[in-house]
Amino acid sequence: VGGLCRQEGPRFRVVGPEEGLPLRRILCLLEDAGGTLWVGGSEGLFRREGGRFLPVGELEGRGWIDDLTQDSQGALWVAIRDAGLWRREPGGSFEEMRVPGQDFSSGRLLSHSDGTLYASGDHGLSRYHRGVWTTWTPADGLADDDVYFLAEDREGRIWLSYHSSRGVTRFDGQGFRTFTLRDGLHHMAVYSIGADARGNVWLGTAHPLRWSRPPC
Repeated sequence: VGGLCRQEGPRFRVVGPEEGLPLRRILCLLEDAGGTLWVGGSEGLFRREGGRFLPVGELEGRGWIDDLTQDSQGALWVAIRDAGLWRREPGGSFEEMRVPGQDFSSGRLLSHSDGTLYASGDHGLSRYHRGVWTTWTPADGLADDDVYFLAEDREGRIWLSYHSSRGVTRFDGQGFRTFTLRDGLHHMAVYSIGADARGNVWLGTAHPLRWSRPPC
């Protein structure tokens, strides 16, 4: 809470309403392939043009913007709280992307290096590939339905956590494996995931930040 901060030399400056950005809570940032900065949060989606932030009128009033990503084809994807996924092709308008059997009360997005799009939802993990959606659930090996944060590691595997305290799960494109306290995880509540170029996976949990190089 407090808005967007921009580093200018050794100090930070708060960017707010005077520059067209009225967001009280910012949830996601994205610089697209063309260099445009997109900001999403409690008051919707904004883009920076000519030194100012402008609201994206097509999505005004639809809800909080939980996440943003750009896919390999240049399309912008937006996850809106309780309002699903929306996609904007280059030069086009936003359109809702309905996912069969899926809802998004607080979705997260991942543009994979192989060109596919992953989305975490209330009913598992969904993937968009060549115009077709596939969704995996606990019946396929997930630890729970409520998938949350997503990350891709150096080998192209997907790591995901849950809204509930279920540990962290890895998807290699074929199957799922969940890591728990028995595997050395320090806490089952995983709030964020990152992966670096060295092959390490970083987990933000209810305990201090940890890094690991998980077993194969």
